[in-house]
Amino acid sequence: MLLTFQSFTNNPYVYDPRSNEIFRVDEHVFEELTTAGGNISEIRDEKVRQGFRDAGVSDEVLPLEDHDLFKKEIDAMQIGMRKLIIGLAHTCNLRCKYCIYSGNYADERSHEGKQMTEETADRLIDVFYVKRGDDYPKMCIFYGGEPFTNFPILKRIVEKITALRDDVGFSATTNGLMLKNEEILDFIKSYDFVINISFDGPSQEAMRIDQNGRGTFNDLMGLIEHIAEKYPDFYREKVGFNVTVTPASDLHETVEFFNTNPLFSGKTLNVIRHYDPDNVFCRKYDLMDHEKTLRDEFDKLRREYPAVFKEHRPFHDGCYLSPLARLDQRPMGDVTRLPLNSCCYPGLNAVFVDIDGTCSPCERTEHIKLGSIYDDEPVNLKTAEELVKKYQEIAGRHCPRCWAARLCAKCFSHVRRGTVTEENFVANCDDFRESFRKSMELFTTIKEIDENAFADVKVITELPVKEKQKA
Repeated sequence: MLLTFQSFTNNPYVYDPRSNEIFRVDEHVFEELTTAGGNISEIRDEKVRQGFRDAGVSDEVLPLEDHDLFKKEIDAMQIGMRKLIIGLAHTCNLRCKYCIYSGNYADERSHEGKQMTEETADRLIDVFYVKRGDDYPKMCIFYGGEPFTNFPILKRIVEKITALRDDVGFSATTNGLMLKNEEILDFIKSYDFVINISFDGPSQEAMRIDQNGRGTFNDLMGLIEHIAEKYPDFYREKVGFNVTVTPASDLHETVEFFNTNPLFSGKTLNVIRHYDPDNVFCRKYDLMDHEKTLRDEFDKLRREYPAVFKEHRPFHDGCYLSPLARLDQRPMGDVTRLPLNSCCYPGLNAVFVDIDGTCSPCERTEHIKLGSIYDDEPVNLKTAEELVKKYQEIAGRHCPRCWAARLCAKCFSHVRRGTVTEENFVANCDDFRESFRKSMELFTTIKEIDENAFADVKVITELPVKEKQKA
């Protein structure tokens, strides 16, 4: 099935999922294909049907690649183990109202006082940086809870890895507040960490509260100013921000704050639209009406982006620049098989190790247990294979007839954080398709203004690793 859509200027377009191409068409062709529901075989006008055939555009249903082909392609890339993601702590110094560990969400743990021990940390280093030879993770990423609540173990891991390997990069996602400890701040600066600080702007005061229920906006703003003043190069090059927008956010206030404050000039924010498939958060805080309003406000923001995209406003770019650049740099050309969405091969190129040594594909799939660092092998390849085959079996019943299959960002983490069932797989498919359609409307509108837009934007698929130092 093909997709018909229009740019903001009402110019008609067709997206061909088989070739990944976007075509500008005339009104008659657009109307015929739209009436036919995107199916060329159902177009009434024979000349239009023949025109698509002559152009090599087909609505033939393609099969999804199977496990063996998927595994073969991953192996051929020779990527090796790239990322080790470490869950240092289930402890946190904040009690953010929308947090998945807040106790409001079914099948998720709540805040608890558990942290990784020295024994587990040392075992982890032995497994991934001693016994693996040259195929060791080149990026080591720390998560929590709040990872810096377990700073002694983080420090131990970094120092031991650095003593063994000189080309490993480090990163952490943090709420930032523990960086007020100068020892921690100086440490991450000295080891050239990439730091992603979760900061929501003005709504921080109401949503991201401490254990005593106190807002944290002023504390974090003061800390951000301190980091930028003490280590300006580090702040400019290594510090990024994750901005979560919830129905409790005042979007206009949030946009104005990030776009006008000099501290965020030149920053491309990672704007995260709070996603709660069960509306637990909205129901708990009586925000259902706000959720509907927020959707309309985001659509207004999207429609104003073509007029301001050359200004590189931080919040606007955070919402739209990366997905539009990915769309601009998408691979094109006919294929004989559809990809397995955006899935990695579990445990092959990246692995998440939680506080007790349990291994999962990534930090967003804690429900999937691949093994343990205390087993003979930290990743059970049979378990990983069974997971891929189960996912592929479900996807094979849905993706081949979906026009968004070649664009789809779905992976194990989007299936209710790794609980792979048919119900969970399809739960957010409509939202994915709607997001891609809106992106293409925006993309073609901007391309009508500047055909070279996004050509100079680098799409970052993973954190850069250090160059190995020569002896």
